[in-house]
Amino acid sequence: MLPLNFEAFRRYLSYDVLQQAAASLIAFEGEELFNNGTLMREFTERLYKRTGLDWMPNRTASEGVMFNIEGSVFRNKARVFTSLYIVDPECLEKKEKLIITEFGRALGLGYVNESQFYEFIITRFEYPHPAYEDNWDAWTEAKKTLKPLLFILDILLELHDLDDEGVITTNELAMFAFSNCDQTKAKEIANSIYKSRKSKADTTREKSDQIDRKISDLLGFLCIAGFCYYEANSVCLNLMDRHKEEGTFFWGKRDGQDRKHFFKMLIKNGK
Repeated sequence: MLPLNFEAFRRYLSYDVLQQAAASLIAFEGEELFNNGTLMREFTERLYKRTGLDWMPNRTASEGVMFNIEGSVFRNKARVFTSLYIVDPECLEKKEKLIITEFGRALGLGYVNESQFYEFIITRFEYPHPAYEDNWDAWTEAKKTLKPLLFILDILLELHDLDDEGVITTNELAMFAFSNCDQTKAKEIANSIYKSRKSKADTTREKSDQIDRKISDLLGFLCIAGFCYYEANSVCLNLMDRHKEEGTFFWGKRDGQDRKHFFKMLIKNGK
């Protein structure tokens, strides 16, 4: 199985937090942030004040550590910025002057609203991903690409067409989707899951931290975005929407608004 990557720092992945984080980064664009302790302290203080979160790392090493800079927010949360296309990953890897992406700058300046932010990440996040060296090498060598968030959403929509529920588990995604992932086979995968449920087939498998936890992280972001929601150990497609004129909430369809159609167009345009 090719490597799956997504950040596990869920409290730091919401629009509200990352919009303020991007705004904090803009003040240091073009500066030697990674090589200047004074600038890093100023940035850390600004980041804390604007987000209300403690970005400082624990002293114990954790997976995905990019720089072992004691006292730097970039010690283990660097990829929050690079994986979500806010900071250029090359400048971080080489510890050069800070380069903020066009998307990151627009986000920080307030030109990207909440729905636009989540839609951009869900349709853009892709393997191979330049923020993760092992991921980039493995997927590039395999000559494969995948937009995992869009892939999961596509499978959920296909399942909803089959059972009018649109529910998935991490185990089902690991067994049927990511064991041999193919962006074009969402319908086929959904059918396999549906048949497995109907036949009550044994889906027992040995769980893998690198697979199951990463799938769980991907599902978590879809829930943060409001595209899905948790129900016990499953994740469900969220068809709750808000009427554009009335401001009232509804499920599925109302007055020409169709949440399911919105998802389908998002997937079509994002592929």
